[in-house]
Amino acid sequence: MRFARLAVLPALLLAGPGCSDDVPPTPKGAFSVSFQDTGTECAVKSHNTTVGSVTDTSKQTLLADGSEGAEVKCKVTGSGPFAISGSILQAGKFLDISVGSLASGTKMEAPATGALGYAGGVETSNTYGTKDVPCNFYFTSGQQGVAAGRVWMAFDCPKVEAGQSTCQLITSYVIFENCDKGTEE
Repeated sequence: MRFARLAVLPALLLAGPGCSDDVPPTPKGAFSVSFQDTGTECAVKSHNTTVGSVTDTSKQTLLADGSEGAEVKCKVTGSGPFAISGSILQAGKFLDISVGSLASGTKMEAPATGALGYAGGVETSNTYGTKDVPCNFYFTSGQQGVAAGRVWMAFDCPKVEAGQSTCQLITSYVIFENCDKGTEE
């Protein structure tokens, strides 16, 4: 009897709390930002910055959180419209977005709005962000879309600021996958 109880102990330890909990997939993402010099108000030259590889119709390279020195965090919640927050950081290149409400099928002509922070590594010495004018978020191709836990979209920002420098972001792209879907109650 004593040996029977000892034989059951390892099985109980293996079946302890959390064993049936699935490990969530690792968040991954990419961005492509087109930074635009607007003239005398902008202290930074026009440039393009990428982390991973994403366009309006192609998502060739998404970086997973922890791979190649990248930090990827994201949350896409709801069932339509969706709330989105996410950030990607790699080698001084940084993008942080927040969109309170994005519906499937949102177009450039009637975009969702939200906030953004951006740093282009050696291209920008400061983090540019939205202050008075929000950024626009929308879909430009049939491949893009949003669902709980993932989003692939285009965006532009008529005005991003860092100190006394005011510039803009023209059509750019971001994708997040394997995001936190929030709690389902």
